Amino acid sequence: IRDSWNVSAVKNMQSMFRDADAAKPNTGSWVTTSLENTSHMFESNSIADPDVDGWDMTMATNLLEMFKNASAANPDLGDWQIPIVSDFNNMLQGSGITSDHYDAMLINFNNQNHLDNLSLGTVPTEFCSLAAEVARDELINDHFWTINDDGPCSAIALMRDFVITVNTLNDGETNNFQYKIPINSGNFAVDCGDDGLFETTNQFTTYT
Repeated sequence: IRDSWNVSAVKNMQSMFRDADAAKPNTGSWVTTSLENTSHMFESNSIADPDVDGWDMTMATNLLEMFKNASAANPDLGDWQIPIVSDFNNMLQGSGITSDHYDAMLINFNNQNHLDNLSLGTVPTEFCSLAAEVARDELINDHFWTINDDGPCSAIALMRDFVITVNTLNDGETNNFQYKIPINSGNFAVDCGDDGLFETTNQFTTYT
């Protein structure tokens, strides 16, 4: 499908490539300034991985199931502006979106004006950065979004700060295993006085 189509006045692309398993559109240069409805646009298209990162979505309202079951689609939504989107439920369900693109999407959506009480529905991947985790939490808790993803990746636990509080007034002798740092691997620093001065750095798995 040619990338030279002039779609600048098109408002509705609903179901445009739905179930079109022979269609692999080159959409990277499309001008989408008038676009309002992309619901089901690539749904169940098993080969399409459209380049949509440069799309202007400021007029879009309905993105319902846009990439649903488009298993090859890994859309980069890290620059989309969605000020009036009111429905993108299950937009990414069954898609091939990766954690890095999902992270970028969460951070971008959280750092702009958008509607509250939206649902992303099912997102078939994990978030894998602390910034994405913060953005996701704020979208859910502050803006009442519904997001059903695969949760944090295993690396997230190694990125988080943690605090161990020790009661030194207890009777008895201490030993090397009295306090256990709750990670299995990774480098960390130890600040015993919480004064910003590290007693030791670059520890790996065990510190007593």
